[in-house]
Amino acid sequence: MSLTVTPYGVRKFGSERATPRIREVYDSTSGWRVNPESGLRLSEESARQLQRRGFTSVRVRWRFHTLEIQLRRYLGE
Repeated sequence: MSLTVTPYGVRKFGSERATPRIREVYDSTSGWRVNPESGLRLSEESARQLQRRGFTSVRVRWRFHTLEIQLRRYLGE
């Protein structure tokens, strides 16, 4: 399955094939919590899906670094 990486993702991670693993998700009512979908990777599709479920940010792991990313920024909104 091919995952679509947004232009922001390419700039942030330096690769068109960068799909970091989502470790934690954030919403304003619960705060940070462990990603309920183990193994989910950040792509345009997964970012839109998480946004529809009410999440606003994610913490991802990519090449030994953990980064916080706002879903709106990742999707270019």
